[in-house]
Amino acid sequence: MQLNVVDKRRRKPWRRLFINRKPRRWFNMIIRRATQDDFPVIQKLRIQLFDLLAEWMPDTFRSVPYPDGLLAQVLEDERQDLFVAVIDERVVGYALVRDETVDTQTDPALLPMRYTYLLDFCVDSAHRGRGIGRRLFDQVCVYAREHQAACIELSVAAANTRSIDLYKRLGFTETIHRMRCPLDS
Repeated sequence: MQLNVVDKRRRKPWRRLFINRKPRRWFNMIIRRATQDDFPVIQKLRIQLFDLLAEWMPDTFRSVPYPDGLLAQVLEDERQDLFVAVIDERVVGYALVRDETVDTQTDPALLPMRYTYLLDFCVDSAHRGRGIGRRLFDQVCVYAREHQAACIELSVAAANTRSIDLYKRLGFTETIHRMRCPLDS
């Protein structure tokens, strides 16, 4: 992975940024809280997300919609929120977030902290690479600040290099490596 995007021969830092990128189409997009009317499209986006996860980690994930009633519970839960990116009145992405607090009573070695956990984050495959994820993440940041979170955390499949690159560009750093050792049956 190349971290330095500066073309040292010509001193044009922008030159390599635009190689192999989709042309940017300017559009009217809004980010808003989801409503029940958005649930069918969110379910389809979740299937896209979990199709990939099931491909990368077939022993852990399968592609299924949210259980009935779960999205409605999210809208009622004060500790969770669901945002959608909308272009031309069509939902093209969503972010599901939850407020978390480190429980220092369970383990006194942990420092107290409030954070926002990004449970699901998906942009429709037909709309990726256009800045929608960045705008959706900006709304997640607003939510986290409003809830006095110290940071935003998430988990991402190691094989999901495209998302990992996005998260690094958004300012995320790796804090924990979760590993698995399968046992013979």
